[in-house]
Amino acid sequence: MLRILSPILIAAVMLMIYLFSAQDGAASLGTSDIIVNVMIGSAGKSAAEGAVSIPETGAGADAEDASADTKAFQHAEAPDADNAKRRKTITDLVRKAGHIGEFALLAFLIALHVSLYRKRPWLWAIASCAVYAAGDELHQLLPAGRSASITDVLIDICGAAAGAVLFLLLTRRRLPADH
Repeated sequence: MLRILSPILIAAVMLMIYLFSAQDGAASLGTSDIIVNVMIGSAGKSAAEGAVSIPETGAGADAEDASADTKAFQHAEAPDADNAKRRKTITDLVRKAGHIGEFALLAFLIALHVSLYRKRPWLWAIASCAVYAAGDELHQLLPAGRSASITDVLIDICGAAAGAVLFLLLTRRRLPADH
């Protein structure tokens, strides 16, 4: 059963990676934004609005003056710029986590399948994922608004290594003593 199911699952993950890479820049960012919006939730909305309260200072501070100061501060550019930076950082992390997750899953499935036929399936999995990652980045040169990145290839390989380690842990296989 595993001999039939594992290649189907591998092909499905490879197709998923391919389809994500085939998205143009705007669509790819939109996909990431869905996840970022779920993560930020309602906290993101209040942060995007720059809602910050300024406490009253001194014994004679007037409540109306403090309220006016708070409103002026809420509309200042600094909180919006900080929130934009935070959102970009979160978006970048989500995108890189996606790379790691995709290739960890792919490597795990490849190692599982290769373990039926060969020794050191973890090595085959990492090598296969490295080749696919390089091809995936070259493929990203085609859609508008996308580019290739050697950093993404390295992140993909790290994800593949994580998937291979997970495979080793779950199947109780050990690295050879000479490694």
